[in-house]
Amino acid sequence: MKPFSVRLLYGTEYSLVINELDRVMRTLGHTGEQNFNYEEYSFLSGTEENPVAQTIDACRTPSLLAPEKIIVLRGLEQTNASQLEPLIEFIKSKDTAERDCTLILVSAGKKPAAALIKAVTDAGTATDTDPKSGAKGREEWYAAHLVKSHIGLEPTAVKRLKEHVGEDLTKVEEILSLLTEAYGTNTKIGLGDLEPFLGAEGSSAPWDLTDAIDAGKSGEALHQLFRLLENQRHPLQILSILWRHYQAMIRLDGLTDIDGASAAKVTKLAPYPAGKALRQSRTLGSAKLARAVQILKEADLAVKGSLGLEGRLILEIAVLRLSQLPKLKSLRRNT
Repeated sequence: MKPFSVRLLYGTEYSLVINELDRVMRTLGHTGEQNFNYEEYSFLSGTEENPVAQTIDACRTPSLLAPEKIIVLRGLEQTNASQLEPLIEFIKSKDTAERDCTLILVSAGKKPAAALIKAVTDAGTATDTDPKSGAKGREEWYAAHLVKSHIGLEPTAVKRLKEHVGEDLTKVEEILSLLTEAYGTNTKIGLGDLEPFLGAEGSSAPWDLTDAIDAGKSGEALHQLFRLLENQRHPLQILSILWRHYQAMIRLDGLTDIDGASAAKVTKLAPYPAGKALRQSRTLGSAKLARAVQILKEADLAVKGSLGLEGRLILEIAVLRLSQLPKLKSLRRNT
């Protein structure tokens, strides 16, 4: 007889949580078909029944028609801490639950109450499907998902996958599933094998655009701009990204005796982006930073209708002009 077990799956990105739920269910042997060992309750059903009470009763009731059972409670993102108090107390006193029962709690789109996360962590497993912040957190997220998929992507294919999906991590699970269906598990998959399954590009990260601009790579900067626009980023959102990028550099302009840690305090950024802003601020200098502000001000007015041009065209021009600044040998402040 297996002991009672509880899992919590949560995250701010709905698709990532549901993908993880599907994976867990497959691991437990549930294929999605109706069977005697599966019960599901939800805060999203709109019924007058209390899903917490239903879930607790189901966990306490022996299964008469199957040796083990799975209970899923969805929609925790719709709840508050007080609604979950009975569930938290039940999990803490897990000896009252029926053995051979696995309880899976799902909060897709919002982090649940901290008390619930702690209770589940103490009694079972809580999985945050969102990647941790920063490049290291994203690398860990990819590594974990590639291990779970049992697909042997070659390094060049992994690099191409990351470049292609960009910020849209929901595409990763879809692509890995297609690869599994096509090639099976434990198979080495190279770049050529991956390409036919990639589909449309995902949105790029904001820093992909600003890094390309800072490096003076106008072609790459335009490519990253198009990715943002094609994935529903409004021109004003992109302008906001650019404003914040240059504002950090402006705050550091003229500060000669300063290091990365001090730059982080001045800009209120994490140390790594603050260090990049410090280096680029020194590379451009006051005159070029002033020109960048002028370019962004003109673009802002144009996007809001001053020239009657499409936002995409306005941003293309602005990005090209900004990308030229690092390559200029000199620029007078009043030009």
